[in-house]
Amino acid sequence: RIGICAGEPVEEDQRLFGSTVQLTSRICDKAEPDQILVAPVIRDLCIGKHFSFTDRGESVLKGFDKPFRMYEFIGSKHNEVQIALLFAGISEIALRPNLQSIG
Repeated sequence: RIGICAGEPVEEDQRLFGSTVQLTSRICDKAEPDQILVAPVIRDLCIGKHFSFTDRGESVLKGFDKPFRMYEFIGSKHNEVQIALLFAGISEIALRPNLQSIG
């Protein structure tokens, strides 16, 4: 399970906080095993990079007032290493595998 969002986290004592971190965690919580869900900003940043996404509609996320639209990453013309490098190249990306739930 992976949730991906982009934004400016708050850093304190080498720990990350803030709405971007929380949103990423909530997106990850909605993902099924072996699924990658992304925020609309990530899908938009990937335009022209040969990634495919499917609209998964809106979900209510804990701690957020309005429903939030998510997209599932479904494929690429790239291999897994290239995908990781392309995602990592997106400025200010927050990526967290679902090892534990955050608050």
